[in-house]
Amino acid sequence: MVDKLQYRSNPFPKEFSGYGKITGSEFISAYPKNSLMQKFHTDAQIYFKGFAGAQDFPCLAGRSIARTDQYAFCAYPDMKDPKIAQGLMHDMIRFQQEFGIPHDPIAQGHRFRSFVATFRSPLPHTPIEGAEALYELLGNMHEVNKKHYGWADGFSNNTDSPNFGYSSGDSAFFIASFHPGAYDVSRKSDINFVVFNSHAMLDALKAEGKFERLRDVIRKRQEHVHPYLGDHGEVLEWRQYALLEPEPMMEKVEIDLRNKVLGLCPFQPKK
Repeated sequence: MVDKLQYRSNPFPKEFSGYGKITGSEFISAYPKNSLMQKFHTDAQIYFKGFAGAQDFPCLAGRSIARTDQYAFCAYPDMKDPKIAQGLMHDMIRFQQEFGIPHDPIAQGHRFRSFVATFRSPLPHTPIEGAEALYELLGNMHEVNKKHYGWADGFSNNTDSPNFGYSSGDSAFFIASFHPGAYDVSRKSDINFVVFNSHAMLDALKAEGKFERLRDVIRKRQEHVHPYLGDHGEVLEWRQYALLEPEPMMEKVEIDLRNKVLGLCPFQPKK
């Protein structure tokens, strides 16, 4: 029996869609051929595939999705534009429908499937610039998402909770931000992109008894492991998204920035 989630209509407008994925051996972009955005989209996808698919890329899950083409790669002009969040949410729902997220995350033997969003602007040159752009994006996405979806079951919407998971569409996601100004060397990239990995995929790996072994192999491949990177429930997930410098002064700066961009209780209903 096919899960009814596959046939849920997409409630978000297609006008600002930047969807892209590899079909067969060809990358298909939502943008008109020879347009500025189509060129950026295509070039960024080539870069991503080489970056994440490289032999020395520390995350084996990321390397797997790049080598098996199990990802949607979407591109947008401006990360901070609230209109872009509408197109991104349209593409997020399309990704969930086409890749079986969250109801069938390991279909056809593919255990790793990711939604990747890249942006022409801004191109952050410092960790704080990257965090600010990321928080604006997630805040804008949430404002769009909450009109049609509640928070994912089993996850807290409090960023300071050990059980926080960012909710988008039908799933909670773990998020990793990459850009030129990233603090951690594993997150430094020539382009600005954000990866969304469904917690349903991670839970499926845990159910198979494979998550811990994969995690340990990934950590052994890294020259150093950032202290914020840890198991869900043991380390605050929110801090892992931007992965800033792990020291008390920066933690205060991050909290102040988060409050400035998102407010004191960004994803919780107003009292």
